[in-house]
Amino acid sequence: MGAPTSAGRPGGRIWDLLRRPTIAWREIAVEAAPPVRGVVLRVAPLSALPPFCQAAGRILALRPMMQGSGAHVLFVLFAEAFIAWLLILFGVVCLALASWLLARPFGGVLGRRRSLVLAVYASVPGWIGGLAYLAPRFDGIAAGFVLYGLYVFYRGAEVMTSPAGLRGRIGYVSLVLGCYIAAVSLATQGVKLVLELL
Repeated sequence: MGAPTSAGRPGGRIWDLLRRPTIAWREIAVEAAPPVRGVVLRVAPLSALPPFCQAAGRILALRPMMQGSGAHVLFVLFAEAFIAWLLILFGVVCLALASWLLARPFGGVLGRRRSLVLAVYASVPGWIGGLAYLAPRFDGIAAGFVLYGLYVFYRGAEVMTSPAGLRGRIGYVSLVLGCYIAAVSLATQGVKLVLELL
């Protein structure tokens, strides 16, 4: 009998990605057609954790000073969290697109569906780490989860690109992440500019 897989257990795949990412990626890679819609519906809501936990943490910190303007502060914080959440989702799309476009120049083959699965699952550690924002003094824990997410992406890029993997995997991952950071930074600056003009 083979090792049990995590596909049938709620949250099992997410737990395996955190605990043993290479094995989890191998399970994902052997699926004939990754269930993109199921992955997005089941996993992507976790992307709301960082911005909304950060907003909740700031509310808890500001609570003693929110006497007369509490409703306004709540509105501003959650509006900012919502915009940040949209930027996170935009970032996932950018990560998937960069992963897909850059795989072939590095000798790999990564379809559009698999690139989206790679981007979503690789983002999970950073999203879960967003729970640390509930207590601002634990921001470093959130940063640690983001760094672990880079490792998960690195392992995923190794397994998900077929048939023979990538040449220069470190270069591929670095270039993909550079494109991702540039796109999200430009989008963030654009949103700030629009908000200032309103």
